[in-house]
Amino acid sequence: MRLCLARRALLVLGVTADQAGVAERALATHHGLAPRSFDALFVAELERIMTREGISADLVYRTDGAGRADDAWPRLRKLAEATAAAIAGALLPPTAPLVLTQPGLIGRYGLTTFLERLVASARDDDAGQAIVLLVPGHEGGRPMIGEVAVPGLLPGQYAWIPRPWLSQHTPKAA
Repeated sequence: MRLCLARRALLVLGVTADQAGVAERALATHHGLAPRSFDALFVAELERIMTREGISADLVYRTDGAGRADDAWPRLRKLAEATAAAIAGALLPPTAPLVLTQPGLIGRYGLTTFLERLVASARDDDAGQAIVLLVPGHEGGRPMIGEVAVPGLLPGQYAWIPRPWLSQHTPKAA
């Protein structure tokens, strides 16, 4: 983590799903970082777009609930891609270390273009700051967001947060 911050690089940190909240708080406390929920950013931006474009929230949520089998799913994915592009435009390149948490909607909508922009931004010489993506999941191998892999990751750009580290960096109850 220190190396990632010093080099202003990309690091994908996997954590078991039951420890994601603990990891988020520990990273914030131990490294002085301000985690940002991708899912919260996504929902806020989606609502702005729906309001601006006059898109029915009921239709969006009904289509989302029906899932990939729904005829309107391709249009919802296009809306999700536009939403993610707006988020990328606002966040990248980061001006302070960027810690993205709760990336579930990346997996839900298969937002690989957003992930490609994230990876490219970290590789850019003008990237400015480190990018950390906290990915809850099942330990082992490369962290995955549901069924979506972060494209173009090198072996040194991902790791799993060990439970002992989380135990050491979790504030104890008084």
